[in-house]
Amino acid sequence: MSERFYTSLEISLGMMELRGAEAHHLAVVSRIAPGSLIALFSGDGREFSAEVLEAKKNRVLLDVKSVAYVCREPKVKLTIFAAIPKAQRCDFLIEKLTEVGVYRFVPIDCEYSVIKARQINTDKFRRGVIEASKQCLRNQFMEIAEPISFTESVQNIEDSALNLFANLEQEPSGKIFHGQTEKVNIWIGPEGGFSAAEVKLALEKGLKIICIGKTILRVETAALVLAGLAIHGG
Repeated sequence: MSERFYTSLEISLGMMELRGAEAHHLAVVSRIAPGSLIALFSGDGREFSAEVLEAKKNRVLLDVKSVAYVCREPKVKLTIFAAIPKAQRCDFLIEKLTEVGVYRFVPIDCEYSVIKARQINTDKFRRGVIEASKQCLRNQFMEIAEPISFTESVQNIEDSALNLFANLEQEPSGKIFHGQTEKVNIWIGPEGGFSAAEVKLALEKGLKIICIGKTILRVETAALVLAGLAIHGG
């Protein structure tokens, strides 16, 4: 597999120029020499093969030779609604959910949230998705939604989706996913858990309460365990 580089530019067959951080990474960090083949992607599902013609510090000249739609997306479209953990743990969460194949991530404000919506930098999240996608070979980006409140997140429930609400106060749920479900939505609260009012609202809205164990999991741990089960079977 050729080394992969991201560009926000429109990619088409023929000559194109790469500048900025990706050009620097290609020429200086990766030290890719003229004549080498690389892969280019922009997050729309396409993957391009290009030859490096010239590689300078902040400018790389490419000859884009071919394009293909290469889908590495799972069949399950999983949306994770989750409270935000602190700092580096949040970076880890975004990186790993991208690798696992989560379709969409929605940050939510809960009653016991430590990190509130006004503290969230969704542009930073999106940059994390790009970096993770380069490494894990995804050609479509995990969508990062703007933060909303827990109440807003349960207002328009998709009846066609499997809607799961992770809550430690229940007995472990056993096998959570039965057969193939095309759309799954999972709500994960902060480490303090969901409040009684939030649990009541979830039940009123028809969410299925689940529990994956008797220990208290960090937000990022619960998200990854449930994402893996939803996408790869559990």
